[in-house]
Amino acid sequence: MNAGYAVLDNDTILDSLKNSQEAKAALEKIIHVIITNASDGDQIIDEIRGYSRQEEDKQYTLVNLKEVLDKTLRMLYIQINKFQNIDISINIAPDVPPVFASAIGLQNIFVNMLNNAYDSIQEMKEYIKLHPELEMNDYKGRIAVTITCVKGDIHIHLIDNGKGMTADIAKRLFTPHYTTKASSEGEGKGAEFSWN
Repeated sequence: MNAGYAVLDNDTILDSLKNSQEAKAALEKIIHVIITNASDGDQIIDEIRGYSRQEEDKQYTLVNLKEVLDKTLRMLYIQINKFQNIDISINIAPDVPPVFASAIGLQNIFVNMLNNAYDSIQEMKEYIKLHPELEMNDYKGRIAVTITCVKGDIHIHLIDNGKGMTADIAKRLFTPHYTTKASSEGEGKGAEFSWN
């Protein structure tokens, strides 16, 4: 007998499902997630392959920012024990039009922004551990992405409740190729900014 069926073929489990609507709903939710993830497997693999393309393969077309952001989040969520424990909210104004850009290039930007926010949240968690007097044991990482259109310009804002940056780093944000990382290989933590 298959091990999976052996687990389900258990009177205690079946009885709990019959007698508890909450348990039944939880199991249905789990089954739905499994089926959805399985059916999305090919699409996720295609997205990861697309994301890993070289610069010369990027194509510039009209791009829907919501679709790019959704693909980015799907890809990041499959990184085990990373973004699953962070609350992420997305707010895209209905008047935001498609933009002429490289979808892969935009995805790179979103990945960098979200990874930087994640690093900042992890730094905050470590800071809280070192400072129990702050009494922030209920701290949970949060990231909010807002995209608006103001006078024809697209504004993308990403806000997190991580540790933040010093005033000195903030002054140098728009210096080309400035990085707070320890090396070009990405050792250490911090945000990396590169502007062309």
